[in-house]
Amino acid sequence: MAGVKEIYINVEKDNKVGKAFYEAKGFEVVKEFDDTFDGHILKTVRMVLRI
Repeated sequence: MAGVKEIYINVEKDNKVGKAFYEAKGFEVVKEFDDTFDGHILKTVRMVLRI
């Protein structure tokens, strides 16, 4: 993973356990958006970990 400076993940906005997990690892929310999954709209947040 040489040269990697950022890692991005997406997590459902209402997934409080998942968001808390990534925040504890140093990830920060950078964007919120609607995502379509299997015909359903999900409120999603994109998080980044800057290395």
